[in-house]
Amino acid sequence: MTESLHQNRINFTIIPGTGSQVITKYRARTHEAMLLYWGADFMDPDSNAKAFAYNTDNSDNNSQSTITWRNSWAVPEEMNKETLAVRAEPDHTKRN
Repeated sequence: MTESLHQNRINFTIIPGTGSQVITKYRARTHEAMLLYWGADFMDPDSNAKAFAYNTDNSDNNSQSTITWRNSWAVPEEMNKETLAVRAEPDHTKRN
């Protein structure tokens, strides 16, 4: 893979780091690219919905630290509304 990237004039450096070093850079949004593993924080669909489909303010001054915000994903307002609605859904089957 490295060879094919260099053939296409894509230069990169792999910088290994401890979890705390990597996550600090990630949370500060000062990374160009990052390879991380991720798992749900708790066993409920909301853990994924809020992480991947909710970002109401993508500014650097925003205090929310969702995956969508860290990666600067602009989430459509309708999806933000749906994510909030499912969080309030008491029926477990509908939540899934």
